[in-house]
Amino acid sequence: MVPSKGDQKFPRSRHLRRPGEFRRNRRSGTSRRSEHFIVSLSRGPGPGPRLGLTVSRKVGGAVARSRLKRRLREVFRLDRQLFPDGTDVVIVALAGSAHLGYEQIRTQILDCLARLGTGSRR
Repeated sequence: MVPSKGDQKFPRSRHLRRPGEFRRNRRSGTSRRSEHFIVSLSRGPGPGPRLGLTVSRKVGGAVARSRLKRRLREVFRLDRQLFPDGTDVVIVALAGSAHLGYEQIRTQILDCLARLGTGSRR
């Protein structure tokens, strides 16, 4: 079944934006690392999961960083049911991650989530 258009949106309420939110996640969260990403989870203030991204210049130029961020948001948007409710998820992209395709990114992120104990891997 294809989700309705309303279910596929990525509203601002699902974004982590403030530096304090990232610091709180880093301080109180648990994390797992894959070859190209670090995924960190912490309790969030709201009912649904929220996403924060850190993609530094070590990853690549502006175009590569923007493309990677779009792909990471797409993994979160399409596989939101695998991200636990009431959590803040921070994904840190490591050097070399810009050359990955969507499926490779998705596999690494979902593997980290599975190792954090958040359900099954697809």
